[in-house]
Amino acid sequence: RRILWCVLFGIMTSAPLASAQIQSSGLAHLLELSRQGQLSELIQAATSLLSSEKLSPVDRSLPTAYLGHAYQEIGDSHAAIGQYEKALAILDHDGPHPAEYASTLTALGTLYEEIGQTDTAKHLFLRSIDIFEKEGGHHGELAWIWNNLAIIATNQQSKRNAQKYVARSIAESKLAKNVTSDATAAVLTTQARIAELNHDPHTAIADYRLALALWKQTHAAQHPETAWLYVLLGDAYLQAGDIPSAREMTIQ
Repeated sequence: RRILWCVLFGIMTSAPLASAQIQSSGLAHLLELSRQGQLSELIQAATSLLSSEKLSPVDRSLPTAYLGHAYQEIGDSHAAIGQYEKALAILDHDGPHPAEYASTLTALGTLYEEIGQTDTAKHLFLRSIDIFEKEGGHHGELAWIWNNLAIIATNQQSKRNAQKYVARSIAESKLAKNVTSDATAAVLTTQARIAELNHDPHTAIADYRLALALWKQTHAAQHPETAWLYVLLGDAYLQAGDIPSAREMTIQ
């Protein structure tokens, strides 16, 4: 699930909501800090951006959501929920911005998933799907959410649902424009986990290796999620009985 973060916030940053000024300066910087896992700097930058008097109320929603993301990543779920709910309140109060509202709902859903409130997470994801489908054209966002639902299913050992949801994710990805390497890596990682559930470590290894190669195109070797992909790949090698390769992955 963790490598989905940069996909989600890339979607939010590319949304048409924000003014040209905030798009060209602050949000690009926030996305880069998020990509690099520089959470302290992300909190500082988002807080600084929010202190600007030049931002309209609705422009404040995206930096606020980034604060929620940063607090979530450092383990402060209480502060994260507060920031996400503040962003949702801004969007709802300032008029109809359904796509941005749905993206923030999705971010909040990932937090509830992380703290073990899976039913709440699934409810928020399905609400987001409903909003995006009514809007039309949000295939990248829908692919992201279906992939996250597939991950929940794998965590619950539900192979049938996992396969159904990841198939929906792939179908939406094929309809999306400019699918990023991060998004493809996320889906490949989920497919690898499903392969492991099916006791097919060789397919899992192939998917993890491709996901890692795609992920490293835009992320540093020191990024936490790069390390996590090495761990997942090492586990797959271990399941396949290839101890030397598993050991090699753990020291990357």
